Amino acid sequence: MSITKTCRITKQPFIVSDKEIAFYKKMGVPIPTISPVERIRIMMSFRNEWKLFKRKCDATGDEIISAYPKDSPFKVYKNEIWWGDSWDATDYGRDFNFNKPFFEQYAELQKEVPREGTSIFNCENSTGEVLACEKCGDEIYSTYTTEREEKIYCEKCYLEEIY
Repeated sequence: MSITKTCRITKQPFIVSDKEIAFYKKMGVPIPTISPVERIRIMMSFRNEWKLFKRKCDATGDEIISAYPKDSPFKVYKNEIWWGDSWDATDYGRDFNFNKPFFEQYAELQKEVPREGTSIFNCENSTGEVLACEKCGDEIYSTYTTEREEKIYCEKCYLEEIY
């Protein structure tokens, strides 16, 4: 029989189906205490396709559009540099220090190794397009050229629309 649990993040109820319960028992894992929506949010928290920022490339100083804000602790390179041969990722290799926690070392490495500003390919003379949200008028920056609805919404209005 399905059970209703309370999400420990949102405090909202969510249902765990019989099939899910059977799967968790088969796998030998506990029934989740976080709702499916929040679990997805946690899994996807490292991704950013929706918020883009103007900043300078840390290699050239050129103005770029990036998934990382200018106050980000990460080094960010424009695509041509990141994919090019002017730097070597192996230069950032280091020995593992068994006297220091793994995640502390991993965080340090993440701050040192340059990141790609955005994943935009084959866009000649363009880093995307500036559009206006049809609902609130806010300026949004789009790099998405795949099929899309007739309406262009900012993130806030889009989320209001789907929830």
